[in-house]
Amino acid sequence: MATTPKPTAKSAIAERMASSRGPINRLRARRYGLDALLMRSPALELYYEAGDPHSHLCAQLLPQLAQRLKTRLRVYTVPAPQASAYPEADKQRGFALTDAKRIATAWGLRFPTQASLPIAERMAAAAQQLAVIRDPMQFVARESAIATALFNNKALPSATSKPNADAVLAANAKRRQRLGHYLPGMWQFNGEWFWGIDRLDHLSDRLHALNLLEGSEPLLNLDPTQAQLPIPDASQTLEFF
Repeated sequence: MATTPKPTAKSAIAERMASSRGPINRLRARRYGLDALLMRSPALELYYEAGDPHSHLCAQLLPQLAQRLKTRLRVYTVPAPQASAYPEADKQRGFALTDAKRIATAWGLRFPTQASLPIAERMAAAAQQLAVIRDPMQFVARESAIATALFNNKALPSATSKPNADAVLAANAKRRQRLGHYLPGMWQFNGEWFWGIDRLDHLSDRLHALNLLEGSEPLLNLDPTQAQLPIPDASQTLEFF
């Protein structure tokens, strides 16, 4: 009498992928399947760019995540996006700076109200310092000092030059591209991307779904009354496309 073969991990993953409907489910199955083969939970990754306002807001979440997360937490410092993938970079960075100033206090985070955009050379120098830091908590301590200097147009903290920093930055950018993205200030978990702090509720839902986040409280609490919004001009026209 023939016996039913016991399913292997690979066959179980293949079945899960085959039965998944829609691109997001297939992406989850593929990414989580790789971790399942290694008998581990998927890592939460932050792709951080020095001088990017939204990356700085994300970095402030790392201490809380380090305490509550029941899986690995990784930070990948990345260089500036390629010009072909980031059109009108000056305008986009200007909007990001304005946005960060307005929303930081509403989320209980810090951002210099008089901040200005750092020049590309200073951002690159800051990235050199941060790229080689692997430990999230060591990264937080260094990032806070560097971001303060960058956004306030002050001298960067002194640091010993690391000859492999360029190679690390290039490898991190290549990893981000391979996983399907190109922007900074992005969280990657289980094959999905979550932008900045705006999509934290969705990220939290995914972490809770896999029982990888301690506690039921939100990662951040939003209080819209604390947003630093300008007084609206009643004479301006609101255009809706």
